Amino acid sequence: MKVKRFFNIILGLALLLILLPQAAWAAQGSDFVVTGNPAGYTYGTPDGVLTFIADGSYTVSMAVYGTTTTTDTILVSSGVTANITLNSVSIELPAAGGGCAFNMTGAMVNMVPEGANTLRSGGGSAGLQCPAGATLTIADGPGTGAGSLSAMGQTSLASAFRAGIGGGDNQDGGTIIIESGTVTASGGSGGAGIGGGRLGNGGTVEASSGQYGAGIGGGHTGNGGAITIEGGTVNATGGWSDGGAGIGGGRGGNGGTITISGGTIAASSHEYDPEYSGAQDIGRGEGPGSAGSLSIAGTAAVFLKTNTCTASVTATTHFRYRHDAYA
Repeated sequence: MKVKRFFNIILGLALLLILLPQAAWAAQGSDFVVTGNPAGYTYGTPDGVLTFIADGSYTVSMAVYGTTTTTDTILVSSGVTANITLNSVSIELPAAGGGCAFNMTGAMVNMVPEGANTLRSGGGSAGLQCPAGATLTIADGPGTGAGSLSAMGQTSLASAFRAGIGGGDNQDGGTIIIESGTVTASGGSGGAGIGGGRLGNGGTVEASSGQYGAGIGGGHTGNGGAITIEGGTVNATGGWSDGGAGIGGGRGGNGGTITISGGTIAASSHEYDPEYSGAQDIGRGEGPGSAGSLSIAGTAAVFLKTNTCTASVTATTHFRYRHDAYA
């Protein structure tokens, strides 16, 4: 009887552990706290990399609320599909040798920002590195307050050519879908703000390049690729010197195929001196690249700061130049 009673107690404890919410976990020395299956992630010392190694749903917060880490980073392993909530996470790495704040090379991530989140990478990395072969979806979570995400590459020339969200140095951007929430993406000196992608309903997106790159599209000498905007509020500003398009190609890059079917879009090829750059608001960047094509339909309202756009336009509604009243 004692043996049977002992096994019943063990079974009851096991069931209780299964039914209890998974506790938040912080590794010794980690700047992060994680909620989710403990078998799904690891924390490396002394490199300070929080690595997600298994599919699942996770929430990442700072171990001390309101602090910023300058050392610890997040990696989602290739082949993993993860639902990750960033809850007021702040990573700001040094320009020299700082590594990548959030690297999801080869992975699929559904990201929900809660509170204000900042990802700034160093070296040759994008703020949120989602290169070709990876898929990122950003959507606001439940609740009344909208979460926000700011992703930045370094702006110094020594750390140029990185996207805010997309590919790092010499990398094409992956599949990037922004469905809702507030997203601010700033590329490095030659990187795009957002390296291509699809923008969905209800979001507010601010995308800008430091120099040479497009606001949304290609980095330095990069092509715009396929860019789809389905809704939300989008402000896209190209690089400030011999730069890229607001939406489309970077300096020397082609415009690509751009489809806008909803939302309010303001595109500018050059923030400080609209007449300086040969880039188009929507289309090619500075240089000999081809302008590509632009299709506008549905409820979209599109405004261009410098009145420049690819000549290949199919517009069924709400296509307006608005130079003096752009701001």
